[in-house]
Parts: sequence; structure tokens; C-alpha cells
Amino acid sequence: NAEAALQMIDSCLDEFDTLATDLAA
Repeated sequence: NAEAALQMIDSCLDEFDTLATDLAA
């Protein structure tokens, strides 16, 4: 359903944000 998809996208964005922060450090 749409809510599950949004949750998955949110998780992916969190992962990407963490990765970007690690690379910038």
C-alpha cells in the first residue's frame, strides 16, 4: 500500500543521508 511505500522511501532517504554524512566527514 501507499503507506508502506512511503515508509520504505523514508528509510532509503535516511540511509542515503547517513552515507552522505559519512562521505562528507
